[in-house]
Amino acid sequence: MALSPEQLVTLRAAIDAETDPNVVQWRTPATRADNQLAAWLNVAGTTDAWRTQALVADIDEASKWSTFDTLSDGKRDSWAMFLSRPRDFTRNKVRGWVTDVWGAVTANSASEGVLKAGIETALRGEEYLGGTVRVEGTVSALDRAYVGTVSVDDVSNALNL
Repeated sequence: MALSPEQLVTLRAAIDAETDPNVVQWRTPATRADNQLAAWLNVAGTTDAWRTQALVADIDEASKWSTFDTLSDGKRDSWAMFLSRPRDFTRNKVRGWVTDVWGAVTANSASEGVLKAGIETALRGEEYLGGTVRVEGTVSALDRAYVGTVSVDDVSNALNL
């Protein structure tokens, strides 16, 4: 999906502010390289982001099953429902569901482990397009304003503003 006009303005400002020598070269009119810029933007950055589709296997592996026996029947049933399909950790109710079943999010807690399974590294382009940091106890990640890759057309349109 093409970026909106507002997102193109944001992307252009971020590209213009970037100091990486390759980006500086690729955005310069005489040596402009939209393909290389798009490829650079679609590499993992440095920001944790909430996953829009955390796989059941990843959530299951992060669960502290040694504490499973201490859960009430209702919470065990709830967790079985939670694991019935991939989950969107950008949703407040999904993150709240984790803490309802596993308790407060503290260092090395069951909730912390599961919430960390709901995180991935944002792409550079996603970082540039921003979002809101959502915090659950000891775990925080970006709820991205845009999820996905930036196309060569997006880069060209942004640089042509």
